[in-house]
Amino acid sequence: MSVADIPEARHRVKTVWDVGLQDGSVDLQSVRILDFFAFACLPLTMIDVGGLGPINAAAALCLAGACLLRRPPTALRTPLWVIVLLGLFMTYLFANSLLLDVVNTKRMIRLVAWALIIVFLATGHIDIRSAAKGLAASMTVAVIHGLITFNQSSYAGRLTGVLGDPNTAGMECLVFGCLGVMGISRRRWKYLYIATMSVGVLMVFSRTTLVALVAVLLWTFIGRRLGWVLGYAMLAVLTVAITSIPHKSSIFGPFEGRSGSDALRERIDAAATALVEQSPLRGHGLGTAMVELQNQLFFFHNSFVAMACEGGWIAVALFMLFAGVVFTALLRLPKAARNPWVEAAFVGAFICGLSLGEVLLTFGMASTLGFALRTFLLRDPATLAAAGAKSDPALVGNQLERLQAAAAGAGTAP
Repeated sequence: MSVADIPEARHRVKTVWDVGLQDGSVDLQSVRILDFFAFACLPLTMIDVGGLGPINAAAALCLAGACLLRRPPTALRTPLWVIVLLGLFMTYLFANSLLLDVVNTKRMIRLVAWALIIVFLATGHIDIRSAAKGLAASMTVAVIHGLITFNQSSYAGRLTGVLGDPNTAGMECLVFGCLGVMGISRRRWKYLYIATMSVGVLMVFSRTTLVALVAVLLWTFIGRRLGWVLGYAMLAVLTVAITSIPHKSSIFGPFEGRSGSDALRERIDAAATALVEQSPLRGHGLGTAMVELQNQLFFFHNSFVAMACEGGWIAVALFMLFAGVVFTALLRLPKAARNPWVEAAFVGAFICGLSLGEVLLTFGMASTLGFALRTFLLRDPATLAAAGAKSDPALVGNQLERLQAAAAGAGTAP
């Protein structure tokens, strides 16, 4: 089967800006409505749905339930290693928490939805084009709304809107923003969308997400050209450089006068470390990653430490094994098959996780892992040809064209 046999395969990818999930022939009318609106709700952490909690969790559960009733695709099935590693991580988290006699029903339900989003994105039960378009539309509206209501923010002089606190808002502009790029086909709109997301990150005035934005931009232009060994080396250098920045940047510019906030952060970090050290291997159970200071509860400021509190360093090791294998699989793809925006979402989430308490088990991370696995499954020309137009035809055509062009020595850039 050749590219010419797939009518939708018309788009020749030339630069990082052209990487997407479909060509210009796929328009909004071709999306799966439920998938579009469910993913449009994922970033909206500040909107509650009655007694169901945040709308993003409710939307994820509804979509996961719908996927259970959908006919599974006949091609591009999830590899066994994905099910084993993800299943092992989830089983350990739940079993460990139950053995510790900690039953946090809401947390458990949310984590089930988190895992199902990953699996159904990978298998194609969730239409990845519709998901990307939903994220792009939602994030654009959310950032514009945040700018309009900027002076009404509960955090003076910082963009929040419907995206949550400034740190969460910045993280979502980065992670969901990168994934949303792939839902836009025309380059001029991609430029505008990326500029909008960048403004969103800048206007939350979060040191963590600001330096993570720099890391994401560096990765899209440099990291995507590196092999997996040099890619990890670059990520390590970025991590070392970035982790030393936030605590040194509170004395100038828009971050001046945050010494009090940094002092509180240090107290929270000290209390969090002490709590984890009480049970370093198994943690304290799901939903326990909080500390009390001055009769107030505070979330952690490191997502890896937060996970260690909930499931011990065993849980962190299992998660890093799963995420690390997925990220390595992305970096080891042929250059023509790599997707820099999925990789950038990974980098952004990892950097944010070093200074924010809830990143690794958010729907942003789940979406990133799901998009990454779908990209990995579309790596093999023979598999793509067998799938044909029955499974994400535009995506299949686009990816197959890029792989065949690379094999022919056409020098097509990802």
